[in-house]
Amino acid sequence: MRAEGGSKAVDRAGGGTLVIMGSCYALGTFTDNFYKQAAILIAASTQMTDMQSIATVLFSLPFILFSAWAGAVSDRVAKKTVVVAVKTLEFSALLIGGYMLVTGNWIGILTVMFCMGAQSTFFSPAINGSIPENFPPQLVPRANALIKLASTAAILAGMAAAGFVLDWRDSSGFLVRLGLEGQEFGRVAAALVVAVVALAGLLTALILRYKPVSFSQEGAGAFPWSGPIASFKLAWNLRRDRSLMFVLLADAWFFGIAAIAVISIANMAAELGYSKSLAGIMTALLMSGVAVGSLIAGRFSASSWRFLLIPAACGMAGMLCLVGVTPLLPEGSGGLNPQLLWFGTTLLFVGICGGIYLIPLESFIQVRPDADKKGRVIAVSNFLSFVAMALFGAAFSIISRLPPALTFVVYGTATFCFIFVFARKRLRDLEAANLEESASSTLGMWLRFLLALRYSVSETGLESLPPAPKKRNDGKPGMLILPNHPALIDPVIVYSRLAGLAPRPLADERQMNGLVQKAVGRIAGVVTIPDSAQAGRGDMGRVLESLRAVTEALRQGENVLFYPSGRVYRSGRECIGNNAGVFRILKEAPEARVLLVRTSGLWGSSFSHAGGKTPSMMGGLGRGLLAVLANGIVFVPKREVRITYVETKVLSDLAGAGDKKGINRFLEEFFNQDEEAPVFVPRYFWQRRNSGTAH
Repeated sequence: MRAEGGSKAVDRAGGGTLVIMGSCYALGTFTDNFYKQAAILIAASTQMTDMQSIATVLFSLPFILFSAWAGAVSDRVAKKTVVVAVKTLEFSALLIGGYMLVTGNWIGILTVMFCMGAQSTFFSPAINGSIPENFPPQLVPRANALIKLASTAAILAGMAAAGFVLDWRDSSGFLVRLGLEGQEFGRVAAALVVAVVALAGLLTALILRYKPVSFSQEGAGAFPWSGPIASFKLAWNLRRDRSLMFVLLADAWFFGIAAIAVISIANMAAELGYSKSLAGIMTALLMSGVAVGSLIAGRFSASSWRFLLIPAACGMAGMLCLVGVTPLLPEGSGGLNPQLLWFGTTLLFVGICGGIYLIPLESFIQVRPDADKKGRVIAVSNFLSFVAMALFGAAFSIISRLPPALTFVVYGTATFCFIFVFARKRLRDLEAANLEESASSTLGMWLRFLLALRYSVSETGLESLPPAPKKRNDGKPGMLILPNHPALIDPVIVYSRLAGLAPRPLADERQMNGLVQKAVGRIAGVVTIPDSAQAGRGDMGRVLESLRAVTEALRQGENVLFYPSGRVYRSGRECIGNNAGVFRILKEAPEARVLLVRTSGLWGSSFSHAGGKTPSMMGGLGRGLLAVLANGIVFVPKREVRITYVETKVLSDLAGAGDKKGINRFLEEFFNQDEEAPVFVPRYFWQRRNSGTAH
């Protein structure tokens, strides 16, 4: 959903404040990642892999020790005061840290890494907590999104820039004249970069808007002096929510693997003789892949983690193993380097799979808790993630004794073990929290992905309904799903959202005559039925036989997708007429759950009758495929489709009372709430809207 007024509203609410906050956030993120990546690259070039492991642990340790304190301080002290204090610490630490980089003093470098982690621990809740203080509620999501975009760009810039800066050399002899002969110019340049950027971050913090703190000792409770113990207790209490706890652990696994994979990239680049600049580019490719995967996963709901986690994790594990093949490939000659190309490509796809894995987990962590518990649950997520990073960092001290290529094989193998030993069985046993989670499936995911090329689908209602039973043979009847039918394509769209329920669709036998339709029908368990409005006396017997098959399927616990009108819209309204299908089914299966589905936005599609022609399913799909290719796949104009779900017991009551007309009237009133004029969406991006019928 877009906040009303879009970017102009953000400007009115304080665009300058947003720029200052985003800059402060991004500058801090840049220095964190630049300094950490510089230290990793220096350690890799000097064969000091133990230092890499220690650095990872020390940067993570403050998040484990001080997260509870940081949250409490952020609630008790004005956010600007906290931000200025930690930015002062950052600037002071990096002045010293720059000198330590130049001299190669690893005790000093590691101490600075701990200080950087400590300031980040306190900075994050303060800057994030200041967003709702400076923006109205409807603009908070957009402000978060823009700040997140800035921080992500800063992460990529910091990691990539570290290698380039370290590779600089003093060609002018300037350092020699200063008496610094023998020192690498790259390290001096890196020290200057972190000092200048940290100073810019401090100056930016000083001009943040001051907001007095609103603090209630009674509401906040005692200060959590126990620190990590308080965080652990909250994490332990969350185990009662098995789905949330599973997601928190899966999320922590990702960050643990990612923390040491970045180190191994630098180590393998050094072993292969690549420059620090190239090592930075390889890391940036990994992060760019995460961004691409995040965009892909962003098309799905928070509940999609249930069916995305296993395939995404398998893809990530497989690609990690393939990264380990890099040293076996030839370096090539001339302009093409197969080895470098393989290294970069596999890392890119590791990142893509990682983004698809991560984003649904992060979204679920945000939406699952009650409103008054979200902050604490997100804090627990950070705590567990950094515990994992510290543990994996400690394990790296042993793993780093292997050749760098083999470390990637270890990561991939460990991820496969995590999937098949820990995740798969627990995921299978998890009960869905709502009907949206029950309806999620891998088949639905692929259908949604294909449909998203042309349709922008929004839906509401499933998240508030109770889940479907996990087992179909528990003695309970199934669910009767009753959608309207504005176009030939809406059954595919609706099925893509409900595929996890494995509903058996009823379809007009005339629409199922083709070879493709018959094959799809066998896979989906379609029950064919003659058009009751046109059926003769002989056909009515087959209509009743199909309805009996539906009733029996419901009694056996199966879910059924049944179209009450039995045909596609002939106008902009659903017309059920005198059809008795729903009445007959509910008369025989009164205990079945009834889910109403209203789809709008398709009247005017080439799959509808709005253009005055009888639509063809296969013809429409063929024209749609050509249009997708002609638009370069990504530039296809999108048709907006809205789906509303409502569960009701009214129809079963009406069927019990023998009120067939009441059932049909109730359905028509529900389906026709969104009656609309035909919407014609252009088939090609160079056409204007309403330029003609398009699907």
